[in-house]
Amino acid sequence: MPKKKPSKTEQNEALEELTPKQNLALDGLLSGDRFEAAAGKAGVNRNTVARWLKEDPVFIARFRNRRSEIESSLDNEIRELAGEALQVLREELESNEPRVRLAAAREILRQRSQGTTVEVEQVSATDLAIEMKEQEDHRNLWGGLALMGQTEAIGAAVSGLRRSQGLE
Repeated sequence: MPKKKPSKTEQNEALEELTPKQNLALDGLLSGDRFEAAAGKAGVNRNTVARWLKEDPVFIARFRNRRSEIESSLDNEIRELAGEALQVLREELESNEPRVRLAAAREILRQRSQGTTVEVEQVSATDLAIEMKEQEDHRNLWGGLALMGQTEAIGAAVSGLRRSQGLE
């Protein structure tokens, strides 16, 4: 029986796999380790971990996604505890002591004025790789133009734009 061709999802998942060392370093970073400690756990140099975090789209995407999951989990935990905290403040608002009532009221108003929301965005390694390539192409284009004279640079930019739009 012929072997079934992997689906696009299966192919993308295979492309987005981290090495065991990268997984160890990622776990270290996400648990709060500095580069040196995370690298030590993974058995690599700290510069390797820094390079993965700067240049490897799969590693970067996995780091960002897991960090977002952790932050979201913590945010949910805080929301759950907020109900209990509000109950304590409600009780303090009914206290017989004016100072306690005032402190509770101030805390409620302070928290209300500082209200924030957390947006969680998932990233794919493929999208990140495309973004990184576009940034590199942009740097290469403008870096090359900086070496030319002003007139030549404008001419080259116009030609590049025409080529990209299929006008040349």
